[in-house]
Amino acid sequence: MLVYLDTAHLDWIERVLLSSPVDARRFFERWKESGHELAVSYHHVEECAQLASDASINRRLAVFWEFPGIWYAQPGSGEVWAREIQVQLLHLSGATLTPDYECLRAALFHRVKPEALQRDLFGALPQFRKGRLLHEAAATLDNHSNEFAEVLRDSGIKPRRLRNSIFTAEMAKLWIEHVRKLKLPPSLAIFAGVEDRVTQAAAEGVSVREAAERYHNLTGMRALRAAPDADLGELSVFFFVARRVASGGVGQVVEKL
Repeated sequence: MLVYLDTAHLDWIERVLLSSPVDARRFFERWKESGHELAVSYHHVEECAQLASDASINRRLAVFWEFPGIWYAQPGSGEVWAREIQVQLLHLSGATLTPDYECLRAALFHRVKPEALQRDLFGALPQFRKGRLLHEAAATLDNHSNEFAEVLRDSGIKPRRLRNSIFTAEMAKLWIEHVRKLKLPPSLAIFAGVEDRVTQAAAEGVSVREAAERYHNLTGMRALRAAPDADLGELSVFFFVARRVASGGVGQVVEKL
């Protein structure tokens, strides 16, 4: 039987291997006696890439070497989509559906040695780490947005009133001060030109919500219609990267982060 363990389980096994090898041996003996085999997806590889250092990555990979059998679903969802389409067509035709575990297992998982996981992980590690840097930048912006929400509350502006409150020169000054304090990599110049944008917004007397959209350089984006105020920071990162992809400059951005 294939058994899928999530990251929390693998972390626990790793800690037991380090702290109590005897208990770890008992665990793997019972695992083998029960006829279990480990099911691993590419998500496990991505999770390993998020670990803090090469040493921690190697410790996690060592866990996979302890299992007697590994079945790996490598990158790509084509087989899953094909199976979903097949099931839907059978259902629409009135056919009686019977679970086919063996067919699904054969389509998605292939027996491999742990070296296959190691190869996929280290082969894609540079790209994983670039993506992690962008996620960290998004988190920084999100934290900044949360802090700024507190500034708005201190100024008497409630989040639900952003669309109905008028943006003032005093608010523009506060926003500019916060941008100057924000520490971001030079290559992630999301707030380039923000001083001119928010100063102009105050001069025009727009709503606080519209000023926030200009602040994040999101003016004219259709996605804003359904976006809550709290998501503007993350949206600004998404569209910043999208613009770089369109211009072919995303490589330079992540290389310099």
